[in-house]
Amino acid sequence: MNTLLTRYSTTLLPLLIAVAGVFTTAADSGAAALFTWATLVQAALLVLSTGTDYWLPLVDSRWRGAAKTGASLGFVLLSAAVTAWSATDGHVSKANLLLLGTAILKAAITEVATWIRTDAARLIDARDTPVEEVPSITTLEDLPEPDELTEHAAVGDEVGVDEVEQPAGLDDEPKHLASS
Repeated sequence: MNTLLTRYSTTLLPLLIAVAGVFTTAADSGAAALFTWATLVQAALLVLSTGTDYWLPLVDSRWRGAAKTGASLGFVLLSAAVTAWSATDGHVSKANLLLLGTAILKAAITEVATWIRTDAARLIDARDTPVEEVPSITTLEDLPEPDELTEHAAVGDEVGVDEVEQPAGLDDEPKHLASS
């Protein structure tokens, strides 16, 4: 997997979702709905949530994304509370629902990005494993020992020699240069 994606997936993927959600909200909602206190607070919560994806580290526990995904879920709850608060006034707009949906999707993507990051760290490096401990997964016959290979190489010395005898009557000259 691409090193850039693997290393920065926990920030880049949620950032792309947040940016796409904000632009979708701006395109689908009217100007009056965009500049309400609830929409501005939800957009600010989405930006803060994306910042926590960058600043919070992966934790050393069973759930590696506890801090990152947990913070995103906390911001989802705050965004839902803002939507519920504006529902009491009767002013829930399409922008509020789009930003709440974006926050939910961003929290899910944060967890998936954490899986990408931690799975890449779990790759097994077998370069330092002794040959005797590496399991054989083939069903081929055993290869000859290196000493036997050297004996066979000594018998076939002719292989790789540049000069090969030509049969009698065969020209070395290329056909396109031959006189007609």
